[in-house]
Amino acid sequence: MFDGRSPRLATDHNFLKGTMWSLPITFGAIVGGFLAAVVAYAVVGGWRDETLAVAVAGAVQLFAGLAIIFVFAREWAGDGFARAVGLRIKVSDWWMFFVGFGLQIVIVLAVLDPLIRLLNIEQPEQQQIAEIIAAASGVVGVVALMVVTTVLAPIIEEIIYRAVLLRAILRLGVRDSTAIVLSAAVFASIHLVDPQAALVVPGLFVLGVVLSYVTLKSGDLSRAILIHAGVNSLAAIALVVSNTSVA
Repeated sequence: MFDGRSPRLATDHNFLKGTMWSLPITFGAIVGGFLAAVVAYAVVGGWRDETLAVAVAGAVQLFAGLAIIFVFAREWAGDGFARAVGLRIKVSDWWMFFVGFGLQIVIVLAVLDPLIRLLNIEQPEQQQIAEIIAAASGVVGVVALMVVTTVLAPIIEEIIYRAVLLRAILRLGVRDSTAIVLSAAVFASIHLVDPQAALVVPGLFVLGVVLSYVTLKSGDLSRAILIHAGVNSLAAIALVVSNTSVA
């Protein structure tokens, strides 16, 4: 439960039952994933289809981070990995995908657009992604990038940032509200590895807060994954459509 008034011991939290996730494992997965992506892009970056190369590097980053958690987090062995991280996607939660659509619109209108107008700047990260899509030499690269951003990223990032990081922070004995804010801050600030992503960090922080709250409220990743997928899907669709209309 999200309770900002009174502390809740992490060891008593239902979301933590049967797990002993740690911060070193979490940050090892994040850093390891980025290093794997750098190596992967060094190998495939010269491909004629840059969109496909970016998709491959992104997939390598996600799977490398997941593999590190899988290998080093021994606590999952008793009940199975999926159970240990709360990896469930319930059919009854299907409508959360469209909640993600709505959340993306709210973030754009209430956070990104005012920030862009205030600073009188353009959104370089979105322009960069649009340029990558425009540079695609075929449909394979675009489809691969869509799969990575709308399917793989929501599932694997929720495992890393909500199932593992959030629970590792809660185990420090902090309030639920503090854990939510800290995990959201890490989730958003990690994107600063790409300086061009600085503008979207506030929106990612809001997204992280919502996803962490929903995860604690539901006790598994089903709703968080579907909301995350909805947010990413609407953003990806908007970019593809806008790029097609310009072309």
